[in-house]
Amino acid sequence: MVPTAICIVGAGPAGLATALALNRRGIGPVVVLESKAGARDKACGEGLMPDAVAGLERLGVDLSSTESAPLRGLRYLWAEDPLAVGAEGRFPVGEGLGMRRMELGRALIAAVKGSGIEVRYRSRVEGLSPRGLWVNGQEVETSWVIGADGLHSRVRRWAGLETSSLPRKISSGDRFGIRQHFRTPPWSDLVEVHWSCGTEAYVTPTGPREVCVTLLFSALHRPTQFATLLEEFPLLRERLEGAEPCSQELGAGLFRQRAKSVLRGQVALVGDAAGYTDALGGDGIALAVHQAEALASALDRGRPNIYEMEFRRIIRWPKAVGRLLLEATRRPWLRDRMIHALGGNPELFSRLLAVHCRALPTRQFGCRWAADLMLRLAVGGQRCPSLAIPVRMPARVAGSPSRRRPS
Repeated sequence: MVPTAICIVGAGPAGLATALALNRRGIGPVVVLESKAGARDKACGEGLMPDAVAGLERLGVDLSSTESAPLRGLRYLWAEDPLAVGAEGRFPVGEGLGMRRMELGRALIAAVKGSGIEVRYRSRVEGLSPRGLWVNGQEVETSWVIGADGLHSRVRRWAGLETSSLPRKISSGDRFGIRQHFRTPPWSDLVEVHWSCGTEAYVTPTGPREVCVTLLFSALHRPTQFATLLEEFPLLRERLEGAEPCSQELGAGLFRQRAKSVLRGQVALVGDAAGYTDALGGDGIALAVHQAEALASALDRGRPNIYEMEFRRIIRWPKAVGRLLLEATRRPWLRDRMIHALGGNPELFSRLLAVHCRALPTRQFGCRWAADLMLRLAVGGQRCPSLAIPVRMPARVAGSPSRRRPS
């Protein structure tokens, strides 16, 4: 039997961020177990929100040496009417970053190695044991097991935290994603979201000469080939005409995953393993970092049950936003009203982004701003007088560096 203090299953961003958060508080020793070797690629939008950038830098991850592109906001566009004016919102505080998942993985691995945290690659975790884990046929004694092994978490299943023990059948509400990179200079410093009926295209600059295109869709009765789905977006297809694909197509799904709880006995869940709504919110890495810090804080205080409560607080707003955006994908009239509402008041859009990036507490969003949004959604157009009173935004994201990242 091999003794250790804390085992983290999964060396993705959530697992490595959790290892760094624990190490910063002197909790350990920590061992990260990964079945494969090196940084792992994943189909995702590859955009980091400003609070994700701030959180990673707070954990000691050096993002300045990675190939990336600054992200300064979000733009919604109609796929059916490329000439129509959409909605554009700028991050009022800080900047995001677009970078390949492999670049982010390498930066995290460098930070983990620099902190002296042990990562054991080619370690196949085979199940939980009364004293810890079975790894490569050997029992590893551990005080805590942290599941950070993604959407289809085995740790979640072994701990009895799955909402159902039966295999799920694909339904009309189940969603998937497929991603590919193109070699072309980015035409914007915003993440563009092109909305079609039942399909969305995310365009994220990931470098000075590269963009990432991620298509989100329901697979039931729909094609799943990237080129076929791209036909639904004439403006985007025109933008990419002549651009050379510089990566293989990579898919991911099922998106919707739920857990009964994120804590049971000496097992905790972080990241996608703890549950997932949809990729529409674009805040997966940010949530993983916040959850990692919350779990480290709870263990440091000797009160692990606090993590469950903090987890609910962390996901409350993103979960509500995710559900609203999912409803918009299924109901074109709601999608149209939402884009009109945000396009008619860019300051409202920016305030929503500030809450989404945790630069502004939800309680400070304000009743007048909420009334403004509800009225715009009700009338379904841009010809709506603003009810909101301007409020000064915070100087910067809490914990983020005061320097500005060069463009």
